[in-house]
Amino acid sequence: MINSKATGNGIRTCIVQLYVDRPLLIAGRKFDVRSYAMLTSINGTLKGFMYRDVYFRTSSKPFDLSNLSNRYVHLTNDAIQMNSEDYGKFESGNKLSINDFQRYLDTNHEDKKISFMRDLYPRMERLVTDSFRAVYK
Repeated sequence: MINSKATGNGIRTCIVQLYVDRPLLIAGRKFDVRSYAMLTSINGTLKGFMYRDVYFRTSSKPFDLSNLSNRYVHLTNDAIQMNSEDYGKFESGNKLSINDFQRYLDTNHEDKKISFMRDLYPRMERLVTDSFRAVYK
C-alpha cells in the first residue's frame, strides 16, 4: 500500500507498508497488543520503563481480505471500533487482558505450549529497548 501526500514545500511524503494478509486471529478477528513504555532523562541520566500489564484490542468483525474498506474488520483502534454495532459484543470494550489472551492460546494453540509472558513479552521488551537505544541521543 502506498499513500502519498504533497507538502507545501513541494516535498512528497510516502508511506509504504506491507499488509499482513495472514495474521494471527482471535476467534477469527484481528487484534493488536498495547503496551506502554517511557524513557526519562533526569540530569542527563536516562532510564527506561515498560508497563507490564499489556492488553489486546480486538476488531468487531471477522477478518476478511475480500473487503479491505471495512474499518471494523481491519483496524482495532478504539476510535474506529466504538462506532461498530458489534463493539463490545465479543469482549468488553473490545479488549482482552494478558490472562484472557493466555486462555485463548492455551485453548486454541495448546500444541504449541506458548506462554505470553515467557515467550512473547521478552521479545516486546527487546523491541522497546531497541527503540530507546535508537533515539536516546
